[in-house]
Amino acid sequence: MEKNSITIEIKWEAAIMLVWLVVGVTLVTMGFILGFDGKDLWSSLNTAGMLAGLYLVALILYSLRKPISLKLRFMVGIFSALMLFAIVLTWSGQYNQ
Repeated sequence: MEKNSITIEIKWEAAIMLVWLVVGVTLVTMGFILGFDGKDLWSSLNTAGMLAGLYLVALILYSLRKPISLKLRFMVGIFSALMLFAIVLTWSGQYNQ
């Protein structure tokens, strides 16, 4: 009796996407768990939020590499910077309440 094996081929782009996803989820989860001091939930939320922000910046920089035109990279970079700035303002406004 012959055993057939099943092989799964993953494209390089899909593999990189999965790595980014796993690293991001792990980073933010560990930041949330390790940032908890037992008294205040905001400390773990702030730690996880800062790590999520750093992760998003790294992901945006990775996504805007060479094959994309300079004009599109510039537009997406400006939009991303404005979006991250709005998130920081909203986050700090909620923290101060």
